Amino acid sequence: MLIGGTTQLDHTRILLGIWTAADQEVAAATAAGYVIPVELRRIGRHAQNQLKRARHRWAAHLPDHEQQMSPAEEHRLADFQRNALDLITDMRVRRTADMRRTATAEIRALEELAHGRLLSLRSAVADQRRHAFATNQQAGIGPLHNALVEITLAIEEVLATAQIITTELASVAAGIDRPLVIPMDQIKHIHDRIRCALRLLDKSDTAVTELDRGSHYLRQPGYAIKRFAGADACPFVQTYVSQFLVPALDRCLASLPELP
Repeated sequence: MLIGGTTQLDHTRILLGIWTAADQEVAAATAAGYVIPVELRRIGRHAQNQLKRARHRWAAHLPDHEQQMSPAEEHRLADFQRNALDLITDMRVRRTADMRRTATAEIRALEELAHGRLLSLRSAVADQRRHAFATNQQAGIGPLHNALVEITLAIEEVLATAQIITTELASVAAGIDRPLVIPMDQIKHIHDRIRCALRLLDKSDTAVTELDRGSHYLRQPGYAIKRFAGADACPFVQTYVSQFLVPALDRCLASLPELP
């Protein structure tokens, strides 16, 4: 703020802005699992108390848009505002950087899953189709085709999900202050498609049950959005992809040549 000419109304607006910004950042950082510095946690209360003290000095307890603060009061307000904004900004920068790192890991995991399995899928399906037609095993073509559709759509949805997270990450990088949205509905849909493919490929219940363990992981409330706190950050999608989707999809691909 500029020193000189700060009115009581300006004083009110500045303190209300600091109070609101501090409380919002503390709430967001707490939800994300961070330990909040004592100084940051106290900013909102300090701004509130300063506002209450100032109100007692105002005529009718209302700020005047013409009555100016004294130079000493202005300097104290400027120091408080500078310190408050530094603390708020430090936490926001740290939180945003953690969100970006986590989101980048999610995107990379999804893209590697899609690109890494697509060539294997095409090769396995081509071999199986040739075998089915060459040996006149028409019964094997139906399940193969349906499984192929589910696996292909699952891979396409993996790429689409990565794109959604990329867009979300761009918003965070642009400084839009809101929670990073992980597209859980799309991820669950991918899960269901791969589960269907396993059934079509007549795999044992063991394979399906192992995949379905991932559904319990997916239901952890808010975990995908909230856990960004520094060393405690958990790339939610990356973990789910590596532990559940990749083994299930690899099982599907390995099973394609086994159809009768």
